[in-house]
Amino acid sequence: MKSPIPDYLAHVLEKARPNEGEAAADYIETLAKADTSKMAVALAMVDGNFYSAGDDNIEFSIQSISKSFVYAIAIEDRQNTPSAISTS
Repeated sequence: MKSPIPDYLAHVLEKARPNEGEAAADYIETLAKADTSKMAVALAMVDGNFYSAGDDNIEFSIQSISKSFVYAIAIEDRQNTPSAISTS
């Protein structure tokens, strides 16, 4: 059975494309040089399946979005670490 996820990702990406044409942040050199017409989305499942759509073969900088990944890692790490503050 074919997964509906690739088609869904492509649909979401096409709905977002009308927002293209905005200027990238020019205070970050990497972003200032970025081709703002390029866009992709990817989804990795816990079962190991990976889905993507759009310009997923182009490398690009993730800049500030990386903060959300680091935050998730910190939360997971904190949940697996004994608390430094005793509540008893």
